[in-house]
Amino acid sequence: MRYKTINILDINFCDIKAQADKIQDLNERELYLCECLTCYKQAKNEGNFEQQITDEICLTQRKKELSGSKKNTNKNEQIVEETDLDNDGASVKVKIAIMLGFLNTMNCGIANNNDRTQICRFIARVIGSGYQRVLKEMKKGIELTNFHGKEIKEFNEILSAIKAPISIQKGRQY
Repeated sequence: MRYKTINILDINFCDIKAQADKIQDLNERELYLCECLTCYKQAKNEGNFEQQITDEICLTQRKKELSGSKKNTNKNEQIVEETDLDNDGASVKVKIAIMLGFLNTMNCGIANNNDRTQICRFIARVIGSGYQRVLKEMKKGIELTNFHGKEIKEFNEILSAIKAPISIQKGRQY
């Protein structure tokens, strides 16, 4: 258990809730609350070993369910990353592709042997994303897919309207 262990009988609900709110991962938070409930039931049922064992079995089954859902979450990681849209609805990949397009037209891109880390820092600041996120995407390679089709169309219309010297396309490596 990565979170603080508590003596369940010496604490009130507000303290349990405050501790649970510190846990970012919702599965872990649920698990923490299940363990608190199990500890409370076991303390209440002290001496009733049958009930204590039943409670422990239920908690173990819940742990297994939650660990199974974490595996499913990891399988769908790419989908989650691609649907990670900013407040304005534009995906980070599309923003990076546009910024790389502008940098390349000004001979400031990676193709001109510029430092990738500095380019990532610049792009992260301009698009309001984290440096590590931009660097990770750049290392994987920025390639827009059918998922980005609507955004690509909208941005290309805007770029054309302002007579920008770039456009973005699906399937192209940025």
